[in-house]
Amino acid sequence: MEQELSELLAKIREEISQAASEHDLNLAKSRALGKKSFLTEMMRKLGSLPAEEKPLFGKRINDFKKEVESLLKQRSEEILHQEHRK
Repeated sequence: MEQELSELLAKIREEISQAASEHDLNLAKSRALGKKSFLTEMMRKLGSLPAEEKPLFGKRINDFKKEVESLLKQRSEEILHQEHRK
């Protein structure tokens, strides 16, 4: 699962960095954090992990989510700045 999270984060970083509009960014956010996202699926699987693995994997999921939210916010600010310069 760790490898899957790392690969997913790389794909999401790429998608966020290539977003050219708020609409594109919202689509990326939905794919990364939405109800049908891979991250949501991983959170569901958290319940089936052995008790000793849950805290570490739960922390990794939360760190992943925070990083994605930070990237989204940063890119949103960049897009707004670019639109104001036009």
